[in-house]
Amino acid sequence: MPSLADTLDVMRPVLPPALVSAAAFERTRTAVQHLPPEITDGIHFECRLDERSTRVDLVIIVRSRGGRLLASSAAQALRGVPPEAGGWRRLAAFCRRWTASGSRLHELIDHIWLEYDIEASDDEGGRPAPGVFCHLRRPQRTAHTAGELCRRTLAVVEALTGHPASRIVRECLSVSMTRLPRDAAVPYLGFMLGRRLPTIRVCIAKLPLADAETYLAATAAVGGRSMARIASQAALPDGAGGPWYVPMLHLDIHDNRGFLRRIGMERPFPQLCQLAGETGAAERNLLEALTMQDLCARSKRDALLTWPGRSVAMMRHELGWSMVERRINHVKFVHEPGVGTETKGYLFARHYRRGNRRQESAP
Repeated sequence: MPSLADTLDVMRPVLPPALVSAAAFERTRTAVQHLPPEITDGIHFECRLDERSTRVDLVIIVRSRGGRLLASSAAQALRGVPPEAGGWRRLAAFCRRWTASGSRLHELIDHIWLEYDIEASDDEGGRPAPGVFCHLRRPQRTAHTAGELCRRTLAVVEALTGHPASRIVRECLSVSMTRLPRDAAVPYLGFMLGRRLPTIRVCIAKLPLADAETYLAATAAVGGRSMARIASQAALPDGAGGPWYVPMLHLDIHDNRGFLRRIGMERPFPQLCQLAGETGAAERNLLEALTMQDLCARSKRDALLTWPGRSVAMMRHELGWSMVERRINHVKFVHEPGVGTETKGYLFARHYRRGNRRQESAP
């Protein structure tokens, strides 16, 4: 019976070995071989860019059709997920609520992303429950008051965690929403089900660079030269001559500890030029700068630049040829005071039947 592992097999010949080793690929394949291939048409390979780490995680997009597969009890036991696995039970319950026509979650959430921490330990029969990121509908800051934003995010957070939010979580969500600059938005909310320290993740889009220092001090209580440097490297201009902004900021909230002092920032790479196998000059310059700062191994920088392009392939679960588009989706900076900065590159592959292309953003 076809599985998502078969889809990964189609990608394997073009995956750069410097970023995805044979051993890392086999771990990703094992992690998702219980999933039906119809669950997704888009996959991220999350690769560490420093010289020492060979870890690779997976992130997959799940639309309503895939959500209905996860919601069914049959899907959980389809390929070895034990029925008592708590994380999978919570995920199935969440997907049942999300995919129910007319439900509050259906009105709030367009699609979700599942993030597999491949090397994370788990006690669920070798099938770790993934983290879940929800892509919210109408995330624009100007469309809602801070109070309405809090109510919307709280509804999603409580659906993800499966229990009422703690006072600390409510306070952190309130602070993050009320201090949000006018033009910023909250397009994603996530919950890392399989981690030893489960956290709620608030993803903030288009944070003005001029407001970043104040906002981070008021929420996660971080700052200093390192954060300023990362923000400037992640930042992009808002059109010709417009102000600079951080495209995506991640804040993590713990039930008892509140905001964690571990910040993520993402810088996306332009898409269209990558379909022709090219990468923009600004992005090549960024990778070169990261190499000079020892935040990206030279071999991995070169490997990243070989990834973009497109090809045709035959998927085991489909009839006819599919188009496979490959691009560097974004580079992510993860900084924790006293620990340092880690950089990650996200290789994205989308497959679709020829003539049926869809566009989706990534978390």
